[in-house]
Amino acid sequence: MATNIQDTTQDKDKQPNANETTQNTTNIDKKDTEVTPTNDATPATQKTTPKFKVLAALMKAAPRAMKAATAETPDPTAPSDSTSMAIVNDTNKLDKNWIQLDNGKAQIYFTVKGNDQKTYVTSFMDKDVKSTLYTKRFDPNSLELHIEYQNGDKDAGPGLVLVWDDKDLQLNTSRISTEDLVYTTNSGVKDYVPLSPGNGFYKSYNEWLKEKQDPRKLHLISLWQKVPANSTFTATLPFKYVGNADVVKSTRVDAYLKPYSTTLTFDPFELHPEQIDPAPKPTTDDATTTTGVYNNPLVTSSD
Repeated sequence: MATNIQDTTQDKDKQPNANETTQNTTNIDKKDTEVTPTNDATPATQKTTPKFKVLAALMKAAPRAMKAATAETPDPTAPSDSTSMAIVNDTNKLDKNWIQLDNGKAQIYFTVKGNDQKTYVTSFMDKDVKSTLYTKRFDPNSLELHIEYQNGDKDAGPGLVLVWDDKDLQLNTSRISTEDLVYTTNSGVKDYVPLSPGNGFYKSYNEWLKEKQDPRKLHLISLWQKVPANSTFTATLPFKYVGNADVVKSTRVDAYLKPYSTTLTFDPFELHPEQIDPAPKPTTDDATTTTGVYNNPLVTSSD
C-alpha cells in the first residue's frame, strides 16, 4: 500500500480503523455526528441526525426520482495506437466494475481531459488494477477522482476509506470552491466528504482549513455516515499529481481494509526528435536521370 497508515498518524491510538477509532465528523452549521466503532471489522455504528431523517423522508417520497437520478458512468478508455492517448488501461480491465462494500457497492475511477479535449477514463477500482497516465498528453488541472455509490436495503454507511500517498497525489485546492468538498445524493441533498491527514479524526475540508491544517497533507477519505436504504450518491474530487513529472512514477490509491486498489503510473513519455524518422533530402538534378522535380543544386539540405 502506498501510504503506511501508522507512519502518517499523529497519534497511533487514533488511527482510522473501524476496530479502534471514534470518528468525530462535525459538519458546518449542522449538528455533530458521532461514529461509534464496533469491535469487529464491520462499519461503525452511528446516531442518525435530523438531517438524515429528513433525507430518508425525501427518499421515500420520490422513489421514481431515485432511479432516474443515478448517473451513467463512462466506460474505461480502451487502448489504441493513437499518439494522443492520455490514459492507457489493461485490455483485460475495461469492465465498469463494482466493488463490494459493507452495505452497498461502488464504482471508483479517475478521469483526465486530454490535449485533444477528449475525456480519458482509468480502469475502475478492483483488486489491484493498473492504469498509465501520460502527463504530457492531458491538462494537469483536469485529474479527478469519481465515486459512484449505491446503498443496500438498510440504513447504513458505505464503510469506504480511500487512502493515497500525499507525496504523489494531493487534493487540487485551487479547484475546491467555498461550498467545500461534497457528495450529492440522488434526491439532490449535498453533504460534505469527511477527510483526514491520518490522525483518526475526519472533518470537512473547510473545517480543516479553520484549524490551520495543511490541506496538502489530507490523504484519507472516510465515507462512514449512515445514508438511507437504497439511496445513491456521487462524489467528484479534484486531484493533482505532485510527483516528479520527468520520471515514470507509480502510486496506489487503496480502499482501506478492503482488497481493492488502483495503481496509477504517471509517465512523462512524449515523442522526441530522435524518435522521428529523418526527413528525406530534396531531389537533386542528375544529368543521367530524368527527374520530375528540379531543385536548386545549392539548396539540397533536408532542413
